[in-house]
Amino acid sequence: MEDKKVVIITGAAMGIGKAAVDRFGRAGWQIAAVDWNGEALAATEAEMTGKGYAVDAYVLNVADYDACAAMVTDVEAKYGRINGLYNNAGILGDRDGILGFDHETVKDAFEVNVFGSLNLIQLVARVMDRLGIQGAIVNTTSINAEVGTWDPIGYIGSKGAMKAITQGAAFHLGAQGIRVNAVSPGATITPMAASVYDVPPAREAVALNHNRHRWITPEEVANAAFWLISDEASGVNGIVVAVDDGYATGKGADLLGIFEEWESEHPQA
Repeated sequence: MEDKKVVIITGAAMGIGKAAVDRFGRAGWQIAAVDWNGEALAATEAEMTGKGYAVDAYVLNVADYDACAAMVTDVEAKYGRINGLYNNAGILGDRDGILGFDHETVKDAFEVNVFGSLNLIQLVARVMDRLGIQGAIVNTTSINAEVGTWDPIGYIGSKGAMKAITQGAAFHLGAQGIRVNAVSPGATITPMAASVYDVPPAREAVALNHNRHRWITPEEVANAAFWLISDEASGVNGIVVAVDDGYATGKGADLLGIFEEWESEHPQA
């Protein structure tokens, strides 16, 4: 059995999860790549193994506790350890807000985004605790957990819940030497985001909410998640790292630019 560190990455078929598979692969980790989209996951597995990375694919819905338990058991049996977990799987839901949301759609978002993450936090932490591994877990929250946005209310609520769960889990598991942190992406260029922001004016408006007026790349989020799980972040526990190009610092108008433009057009005013 090779002495590689082992990480489980969910939502691994596309977007941020796929970028994370690539990042951990480059660092020489053994990767259990999890997604419910079997076709897309198979393509990612083929691409990453073609680069020489050690990747095993598991097709499952993280909201299914028994399926998660079977996967975690298999990973431990194969490799004898689990050093990291990146809870990245998530769904967005529809665009309806408070006045028009569908209850079942909101429940679906919580089942995947919250309970799916909780399933794996518990299962993986039990393995780490039993084996005496001082591992690390990273969850995915969102800019939606920091500032008000128009995004689907089920998504907003679920990401707010994951921020609180991250802090609570860090407290609960710290005595076992298990660190729990989160990444909070701004608007990120992923297939899921493209399905919602499907018109150019909307994409442009969202870009303006970031300090440098551009979207975040999946690789930027994956790099942060990798750092949090790595030993380089060994003293970091219970925090949320914003990968949002300053979105959470404020998304108001560029007042300095407005003042400068006004003064140039109205000298001595």
